[in-house]
Amino acid sequence: MGKETKYNLSAGFSSMPRFILRAWIVLLSALIFPGCVSPLETYTVRLVPLPGSHDPSKLDNPRAIVGNLVLGLLGQQPEIEEIGDNLYLFTIEANITPGAIARLQTPSVKLVLAGWDDRVADNRPVPPAAEVLITEADLKTIRLDEDHDGKPIMIFEFKEDGQRKFEKYTAENIGKFIIVGIDGRVVNWMPIRQPVLGERGMIEGRFTKEQAIRYVWGIRMSMTGYRLQIVDNPLRD
Repeated sequence: MGKETKYNLSAGFSSMPRFILRAWIVLLSALIFPGCVSPLETYTVRLVPLPGSHDPSKLDNPRAIVGNLVLGLLGQQPEIEEIGDNLYLFTIEANITPGAIARLQTPSVKLVLAGWDDRVADNRPVPPAAEVLITEADLKTIRLDEDHDGKPIMIFEFKEDGQRKFEKYTAENIGKFIIVGIDGRVVNWMPIRQPVLGERGMIEGRFTKEQAIRYVWGIRMSMTGYRLQIVDNPLRD
């Protein structure tokens, strides 16, 4: 009787980079279940620090930042491989809306909620002497929404320290104003009539939906302290 030969297929697959393994799985699935699997697209990006942020090479897990940026801007959890000095290759399903990849290079946007003694007209510079209470670093999340009239608004959630600072200031400064500034320009203001409590807030103003989308993407970028730079064109698997 001949000797039985056993093959360890898992050993070969385990040595593959994850994005290649995923591509093989998708290819096999497409052959078995044609029409049921989305094609993949692969991009190479560079992780670039914003002013005041650490060099990515000094971070414990820069790949997680790339993943969070891609997830936040494209709504997909990518497969990521580090391929060089601050260079990362990620793979996502190709069923995103046309032009969505451009979001990855959205310019960062700075947000401030500042205390001031009076109202300030929209699109005027945030007064230099205003007391900055909240920046994008104090936010946990921010997303686009609509009010009852269909106008764009931004819904955000404070981190614990940010919530504490905001509640304390509004409790101690009844009669003053909160100015909302984006990239140094006022988009809205509100009088402080009572302490503002809670972990969530809303930003509304005279901005279009397209502007609100750019603000949300840009603020998300600033929340991480890093941005992505696309290095090459996508390769379709």
